[in-house]
Amino acid sequence: MTRTATVLLDVFSGRENTRWVLDAQQTRELERRLAHLQRATSADVADTGRLGYRGLRVTIHDDAGDASFVVADGIVRLASERRFDPGSQFELWLLGTGAKHVEPALLQRIAASVRERR
Repeated sequence: MTRTATVLLDVFSGRENTRWVLDAQQTRELERRLAHLQRATSADVADTGRLGYRGLRVTIHDDAGDASFVVADGIVRLASERRFDPGSQFELWLLGTGAKHVEPALLQRIAASVRERR
């Protein structure tokens, strides 16, 4: 079964957000990193509702269907649970996979804002 993942950079309000597809190796790495994140309780998770960069929306595709989750603010929001992303390392790694698809200055600004929130 082949699994792929699509990442959407949720940053724009008035225009289409950038998205990219991870290759097979990146998808395996995404799943490996995700599996190692610890569960959070709902009390640990706050929704900021801010403008501008709101996180990364990831969809994993396989023969059984699609599964989506959001990565933002040190938390991974899966359909059935939340997981901690200590130091936003997972989020920063995922941002880095978009280097060939996102304008460099924008990517640098977003990465800097993620690092500031840690």
